Amino acid sequence: MSENEERIQKPGQYEIDEFYLINRAMDEPFLDLRNFAISTVIYEDVFSAFLHGEIVIVDAKDAINNYGIFGGEVITIKFRTTELDDTPENVIEKSFAVYSIKNRGPVNDRQQTYTLGIISLEAYADPSTPIMKAFPASGGKSPDALAQEIFDEYIAKPRVIPDGEPTTISISDTPHEGEIAYLSNNWTPIQNMNYLTNFSVGGAGIADFVFYESNKSFFYTSLSTMISAQLESPFDLYTYVQKGQPSIDKGQFEELTNASLPYEFTQCESVEIPRTIDVIDGQRTGQYASNTIMYDLFSGEKETIVADIRQDFLNLPKTEGAIGTPAGVPRHSAAKTNMMYGNSILNTGSNHGFGTTDGAYVKGAGGYAFAKSSKQEYLNSFKDYTFKITVPGRTDIEVGRIISLYYPRMISKISEETTGGDAIDPVLSGNYLVTAIRHEFTPDGAKQIMEIVKNGLLGNIGPDDDEINIMT
Repeated sequence: MSENEERIQKPGQYEIDEFYLINRAMDEPFLDLRNFAISTVIYEDVFSAFLHGEIVIVDAKDAINNYGIFGGEVITIKFRTTELDDTPENVIEKSFAVYSIKNRGPVNDRQQTYTLGIISLEAYADPSTPIMKAFPASGGKSPDALAQEIFDEYIAKPRVIPDGEPTTISISDTPHEGEIAYLSNNWTPIQNMNYLTNFSVGGAGIADFVFYESNKSFFYTSLSTMISAQLESPFDLYTYVQKGQPSIDKGQFEELTNASLPYEFTQCESVEIPRTIDVIDGQRTGQYASNTIMYDLFSGEKETIVADIRQDFLNLPKTEGAIGTPAGVPRHSAAKTNMMYGNSILNTGSNHGFGTTDGAYVKGAGGYAFAKSSKQEYLNSFKDYTFKITVPGRTDIEVGRIISLYYPRMISKISEETTGGDAIDPVLSGNYLVTAIRHEFTPDGAKQIMEIVKNGLLGNIGPDDDEINIMT
């Protein structure tokens, strides 16, 4: 509890601890934005390297001219959900650069409005930081070591201006197996980081690494590792209980790590479910079955990797224990062919390198081919269960967290005595990975639209030994 004895009066309530614009060219460089901003939106996504957003301003003091808001200024925010302790894991605190000014126009004869586009300081500097050098300078280095080196030297900026410590990065599955060497041909830092994700392999043997910024930190991590590491301790339980249905007692879920806020904070206002299956699309795109031909540009050899979602996902990390694709779905690995290219000379000593063992080419080694082709198969496993939920905003959540969703069965009568499998929808309920969040802060409160995905179900849809797919 904070010192001023804050009390939550409604879900989405938050405190503005800091909110100012900095223009060091001015005699008074700090402009408090609390009385100017009517909406602040921040976007984060595990498939996007940096935070970005927009602030809608209503300006009755001509601040845009008086304070020289022309682009390139710094805006620092610190938002905190009411009653949460002022600790880094509970707040959204970050400095952004103003990169655009749009939608400018009069409100009346005394006011004008405009929208400030904001982006992380790291993203603002990225396009103007081309790198022309070999990584490493000589020999080879593991992908995680190179990622740390590039982040520290070219990406990290003060998290908060003024006087903030540099941003940090969390790298999973260290140390990474194998070494690589390559030339950065005027690539920006983010292009280098994205390139390295192709060579980093998680604990499940999949090259499913992503580089992204959440509202707390930067991450260079494996999607499958994110899932497996949190299954026993989800962030919180979200519910979609309708009028007339009993509420859920979260106290019975002792494994939740962030269940301290009132129940109303986790009650979904809406749940968008675009699809739970599309067999034709799954066949056409190779979601259910495919084959990947990996061609080694250095040696001229090739590997063919056969993928089948029902067979491959028996032992791969899933949000729940059962495979999300029903048994009996017609599919064939030969119906969809993907071409990928590697270069074994870049892998100076890697058991996961394509066609290399201890730096020498060995026909049929193919570890890199399997790891990289499996990445697309793993990403495809989320396509059927990618939903959006609208919930009251909170500042302690970030992308990359696992949440549980309670979605009740829509039956004619559900009561307090209806429990277990009789109470919940077995397909829509369960654990989800949060892959994107749109935070919106207004004077009325905070709201979030979260993209949540899963690739496992609470119960099997058909037998595990589904051998409909045959490729010879």
